[in-house]
Amino acid sequence: MNKKNNLKKYLNILLILFLVFLPFNLHSEEVQEFSINVGNYFFKPNKITVKVNQATKLSLIRGIGITPHNFTLEDSNTGLNIFENLKSGTITVIEFTPKKIGEFNFYCKNKLPFAKSHKEKGMVGIIKVIK
Repeated sequence: MNKKNNLKKYLNILLILFLVFLPFNLHSEEVQEFSINVGNYFFKPNKITVKVNQATKLSLIRGIGITPHNFTLEDSNTGLNIFENLKSGTITVIEFTPKKIGEFNFYCKNKLPFAKSHKEKGMVGIIKVIK
């Protein structure tokens, strides 16, 4: 009888441990979140590092200004084809999951006639995807 009680105690302990730690095993890693300030011809920070196959959320904080800007990330090899116009004085949220390790450029695609593009003026950045 004593062996049965001990077995029940051990099974109950195992069940409790299983139930306590189960939620941690069911959830994937947390979302990687970054805020990027966007102004006239800059992204700050202009380099971020993220983990491959982990959800990523970028909050693009656009300062007030009359010059139109956008966020462009085009890489057909990875499926990262993102284009968002950024309205003055707003926050634009972009969510994606990087599937390939490497460095990927983002930039503003805008260009006024007879002037350098925003990209040429330095409105560029890098997303570095690591293991």
